Amino acid sequence: MRKSFNVNLRVWAFAFLVHFLAFNNANAQSNRSVYLDYSYGISSPLGDFASRNLNNDEAGFAKGGLSSSFTIGYDFNDKGFGLLFKSQSHVNIFNSNGYQRELNKSTTGIWSVYGDNYVTSSYLLGAKKIINLTSKSTFDFRALLGLAFCKTPQIESFESTLPYWFVELPTYASTVGYQFGLGYQYQANKRISIIASFEYFGASPEFGDITSYASSGSIFLNTRTQPMNVINTKIGVGVNLN
Repeated sequence: MRKSFNVNLRVWAFAFLVHFLAFNNANAQSNRSVYLDYSYGISSPLGDFASRNLNNDEAGFAKGGLSSSFTIGYDFNDKGFGLLFKSQSHVNIFNSNGYQRELNKSTTGIWSVYGDNYVTSSYLLGAKKIINLTSKSTFDFRALLGLAFCKTPQIESFESTLPYWFVELPTYASTVGYQFGLGYQYQANKRISIIASFEYFGASPEFGDITSYASSGSIFLNTRTQPMNVINTKIGVGVNLN
């Protein structure tokens, strides 16, 4: 409940800031220098992260999910490039049905599988090259580098004929994350911009001491490197702070 309240408070605070800046500073310049952006969209897993092959040690069984980001940036309007700091997160659903099908194909048992989500939060610093399309719209290429904090899902597997169960607990790890992609910005008025982005994010954290419990009483510890590469596609709103 407290986490939900904090998230809602941040959303309302940002909405108030947008409203205040849009209607209370008519003398602002229309081209951005210092700005804040908030965007929201979808996250699509790629490669091994999306793989559903039990024979692949790096298969993540990840599905699509949601992505959000908050950006503070500075555009050097006379030079055609900008700097940006981005705080972002994306959540990818664990493909329980796909994992269950693979277990049923590879064993003689009848399995049921339940899993929650992969979560990645990252803090990235980078630069972008800005191309002016019209007097109100720009296009940019951006590249960023920073830290990523990642979580694996809790996975609960139940075999009904023996019966037998197996639970893998969520594990946390941090690593270097990188991102590059494309951005678009349309200046709706002197303060507010409509933004869109299409970005590739990559990270390969090593999860150590992954703990699993079995109904036999056994406890297992293992280490796994999990590529967590995604495409994040988002739209949002930006506020010029000049």
